[in-house]
Amino acid sequence: MKRSVFAAIVLLAWAGTGNLSPGQDPAPQPSEKEILSRALERGLANAERRLVHHYSFRHLLIQEKLDKEARPTRIEKRLYQVMPIGNVRYERLLEKDGEPLSKKEREDERRKEARFRRRLARDGSRGKSNDNEVRFNRDLVDRYHFRVEGTEELHGREVYRLTFEPKSRKLPVRRRIDRALNNSHGSVWLDQESYEIVRVEFELIRPTRIWWGILGSISRVDGMLDRKEGRDGVWFPSYFRLYLKGRILFRSLHSRLESHWSDFVPVAERSE
Repeated sequence: MKRSVFAAIVLLAWAGTGNLSPGQDPAPQPSEKEILSRALERGLANAERRLVHHYSFRHLLIQEKLDKEARPTRIEKRLYQVMPIGNVRYERLLEKDGEPLSKKEREDERRKEARFRRRLARDGSRGKSNDNEVRFNRDLVDRYHFRVEGTEELHGREVYRLTFEPKSRKLPVRRRIDRALNNSHGSVWLDQESYEIVRVEFELIRPTRIWWGILGSISRVDGMLDRKEGRDGVWFPSYFRLYLKGRILFRSLHSRLESHWSDFVPVAERSE
């Protein structure tokens, strides 16, 4: 399966409490509705500001092809420098399997980037729609029942943990990713101060067909996304893993993916 199917990047944001003095009654826990309302407001503000598009960063992608016992038969590692060009994020390949690129590979990357820049100059920065992108918005929230399970500490932050389940088996399907969203459940950990997501874990409840089973089916998916606060209070993804098992046409699909993001620097401070 193509990388774009793996990289359904989850962009979410949600809610908080505070410390208690001795003898102080605990503050009432906000309801799911209150938490989600604040989360949607934060998520909308993040989407409008598009702060992450003003940063350059490193992306280490590790892809493993697995056998029937989930043992790796092939491992590929790619290190990218990610930067905004125009209003579009571009990934410049730096290393393959821990080794610098050869002279030919560097030339290939330069030509690839030059083509990208010419196409961007010609067609503008509208970008292609991604049927596998997951956005935190009202459409996403309305697919699930949420429940606050309690408070915890994660990555040194006080967080709420919420669980989510699909509301029904007859949810709308407008994009390819919707079939997976409609059949997934999991948990989210939300920073109590900023209403930003700290972690989300998810898994497929039941097998999901691709194009009504004509192209194949996905029998198992589970994954996790971690996010951390960076400079100036901006939150960035830090780690993502995904396990995937299924069938595409007549080919079995059994893979594991990891993404590590680091070295976020405002573009104005880093030259290309």
